[in-house]
Amino acid sequence: MFDGQNDILREKSGIDLSRSPDRMREYLHSLNGVLRQELPLPNPTPIQELTWKLGRDVREVSNPEWFSDFADAVLDYFDSSLESYSADVEGEGHCKYVMDLDSYTRMRLRNTGGSLCNICVELSNNVLLSAEIREHPVVQQLTKCLWYYNAYLNDIYSYSKEQDEPHSRNLIMVFMRSESMSLPEAAWKAVNLTNAIARDFMELETHLPVWEDEQKAYVLHRYVQGMKEFMSGTLYFHSLSKRYRLRESPFPELRDVNIPVRAKAEHFKGV
Repeated sequence: MFDGQNDILREKSGIDLSRSPDRMREYLHSLNGVLRQELPLPNPTPIQELTWKLGRDVREVSNPEWFSDFADAVLDYFDSSLESYSADVEGEGHCKYVMDLDSYTRMRLRNTGGSLCNICVELSNNVLLSAEIREHPVVQQLTKCLWYYNAYLNDIYSYSKEQDEPHSRNLIMVFMRSESMSLPEAAWKAVNLTNAIARDFMELETHLPVWEDEQKAYVLHRYVQGMKEFMSGTLYFHSLSKRYRLRESPFPELRDVNIPVRAKAEHFKGV
C-alpha cells in the first residue's frame, strides 16, 4: 500500500485510496475491523475477504483474549507504518527518526512488526501464553531481545539496498549521522550491537522461572525455543536472499549474487 507503484494492482485488490495519510488510516482501521468481525461481509473486496478469512482462521485456533491481542498488534503495525510514511510525505522522516539510537529504535521496533513477531511464535508453536507467563520480567526481556534482533539484523543486511530509496532510514546510517562515524565504524558497531542482543538472550534464558506445573513449563520452553528458531530463521533468510545481495555493496560478504541454496558456514560469520 505504501511502497507499491502499481495502481492497477491495488485496484484489483480492492484498495481504492489516494496518497493521503488520513485516507490510508481510515482504510487500514476499516481492515482491522474486518479482521475482528466474526460474520463475513456482504460483497467484500478481494482484500477484505482475505482479511476476514485470516481473522476467522486465527480465531479458530486461539481464544478471544489472545485474538484481541493479535488484532491489536496488527493495528499497531498498521499505525506505525503509516506514521513513518506520513513523516516521509511531510519531509520530517530524517528529523524524527535519525536523530539518535533511542528515537530510531522506538520507531523501528514498531514498523518491523514488533509484537507480531512473538505472536507468530506463539501461534505457529501452538503455545498461546497466559498472562502469568507473558508478564514475567524475564520473559518480557527475552521477547524484547527478539524484537531488537530482528529490527537491527534487517538494517545490517539491507543497508546497501536502501541507499537508493528516497526516505532511507537504517541503523548503520543512524550511527554515521548521529555519531559522525565512518561506514566501517558504523557497520561494525551495528554488528556488535546485534551480537550483544543475541548474547543477552542466551544469558536471560538461564534465569527463566521454574514452574512445577508441567504444562506451564512446556509452554514456556516451547516459546523460548520458538523465539530462538525465529531469530535463527531471520539470520538465514537474510543471508540467503538475493534481495540483500548487490554487486555494488560496500560489504564484500554481500556481493555474491549467485549464492547457492545451501550456503557454506562462512557466509554466516559476523552476525
